[in-house]
Amino acid sequence: MNKNYFSYEGCVFDNETFNIKSNGKSFFSPIPIFYKPKIEKKLFITINYTNQCNLNCDYCYRNKKDKVKANATDSKRLLDQTLSLIERKMKKKYEEFVFSFGLTCEPMLNLNVLKQLFETIENKENYMFTEKDFKGDVKIIVKSLEKELNAKNQNNDDISFLNQLLLDRELKNKLKFNINDIDEKSRFIIFNNDIHISRVIRLNRSILESKFKKLIKVKKQVMYTFWCMSNGTIVNNEVIQFIKQTGINPFWISIDVNKKSHDEHRPFYDKKDSFDIVKQNITILTKNGIDVKLSTVITNPNDDLLSYLYEAQKLHVKKVHMTFWRKKDSYTNDNLENLKNQYRKVYHQLYKDILQGDYKLLLLLSEDKITEPLRFLLRREKLIRRCDWGRQLIIDSYGDVWPCLYFAVLEFTHFNHA
Repeated sequence: MNKNYFSYEGCVFDNETFNIKSNGKSFFSPIPIFYKPKIEKKLFITINYTNQCNLNCDYCYRNKKDKVKANATDSKRLLDQTLSLIERKMKKKYEEFVFSFGLTCEPMLNLNVLKQLFETIENKENYMFTEKDFKGDVKIIVKSLEKELNAKNQNNDDISFLNQLLLDRELKNKLKFNINDIDEKSRFIIFNNDIHISRVIRLNRSILESKFKKLIKVKKQVMYTFWCMSNGTIVNNEVIQFIKQTGINPFWISIDVNKKSHDEHRPFYDKKDSFDIVKQNITILTKNGIDVKLSTVITNPNDDLLSYLYEAQKLHVKKVHMTFWRKKDSYTNDNLENLKNQYRKVYHQLYKDILQGDYKLLLLLSEDKITEPLRFLLRREKLIRRCDWGRQLIIDSYGDVWPCLYFAVLEFTHFNHA
């Protein structure tokens, strides 16, 4: 049995349960069982710095008459105000702030602005060592590393040597440490030579803190990380490099179930089709080592969901998340029954695969609503909330602050200048 099944960020596998399951002492069917994850104090912050988009999706909830464009100065001011709000009222409550730029826009249309926003956030992190960070003699640490790495501190500046350790690829590959002591967000950096220097500095500190716990004061890491949802129409070398440098992992792309539905509902403004471009760009991203997840809107209840999932597997995407087109009067009793039949086909195939020890489809859907009841069952966890209130902060293009995505869309209520 593979412990990696059903594992995802923040999820800790329960070794005791795993051993019981491996010995055949569980009443569950033979699928991987994992323990409920640590509750992370995480806040998702979406800043909609523009309303520009190159697709004209008919189910998009943005106000298409609103032509707010990305402006580097205004966007930075909006971000600075958000960071100030975090500093004043939120920093003690959360361990990680996940930034997403683009609620009703295509973020890659304004990559230069996006780069500037990234740099602004990175400057808020400060994981460089200073003299006050050490409980003992820093030279003891340096001498130990020099021996381990068979390398000399050429500049005789001990603190600079420690801060720049991972910037040297040769030394990074020699460094020995327990990867389990490193936070989940930083682990993939070890294998990413394109990562931004600020990410390397953060990981550098995490590793040295774990290696020299008695000599280095552990700094509580308030993480600033990045999340991105794109329509997948703009992928080039500059975009690929930006994704790798900023550590956006995974990279989400929105898409419909098949070419017919996608091109009908997600055309360019000149009415040209977009599906083939998006599909090609997904392949380009995955070939460049970028983890892609698909956010899928089901617009036609007759679309074959199982065939779509098999196509997604061929594209080598990591996960698929599906949602219904929740437009008024979009479903009738007849087509709702068709949709239920499509889901039944998926469930039946999942069941058949699991009995045969094939978990590929299950893994693909492990973050989808279709497997949510199973996740709660296997983690012995209760669903005690129905929305992300307290876990989201939405700032629209006018600077108004909303408690979650649905409030921003429906304009139900808001608390401006919280």
